[in-house]
Amino acid sequence: MKTILATDIVGSDFARGVYQSTVLGYVSRNGNGKEILVAERRKPDDPLRAGQLVIPGGGTEKQDVVYAAQREVLEETGVETKSLGIFTFSGLVHTILRDGKYATVVIQPPTKLWIRYKDSGKCYTGYIVRLKPLSEPKNMESDAANPRYMCLDQALEEIDKFTPGSGVALEMIGSEEFGTNPVKNDDVIIDEDIPLGDLLKVIY
Repeated sequence: MKTILATDIVGSDFARGVYQSTVLGYVSRNGNGKEILVAERRKPDDPLRAGQLVIPGGGTEKQDVVYAAQREVLEETGVETKSLGIFTFSGLVHTILRDGKYATVVIQPPTKLWIRYKDSGKCYTGYIVRLKPLSEPKNMESDAANPRYMCLDQALEEIDKFTPGSGVALEMIGSEEFGTNPVKNDDVIIDEDIPLGDLLKVIY
């Protein structure tokens, strides 16, 4: 597998992006990790993603990431939740760069994701928070519609129906829950000679 230095990405489109701090709420019914709460994207200022499936989430707005995840899940799906902690990529040893068709992604263990969309140029960074549901999903006047639970294996089979960001998060969740290797053959290892966060600009 190819290895590059973090400083090698300086000057690239990925490094020039301004990353919005975000969070995703991984809500698993019954806590068994085999069902996941999803919804359909409905955001007027993001027509490229309209109708695609998402894991509920959004901007942290300078708030604690766990609180922000619970807030976003409630606003988008009507589900009240209890935190089970920040999701970790236990099967990942190195920071990896994944250059996909629609987005360039960096997965930084133990917990962080970076993503730059190729079509819109939008950039996001953040965490996945594990949440236990305390109520049932319902339609809300929000950026998401038709919230519902989906079997995790089905979601992975239909990953092309998800936004690229949610798709990457879904892959990491699937590898953790099913004990599979999260690394793909075309992934590139990033040797962080300088911490990645020192090279990229983040807004909150």
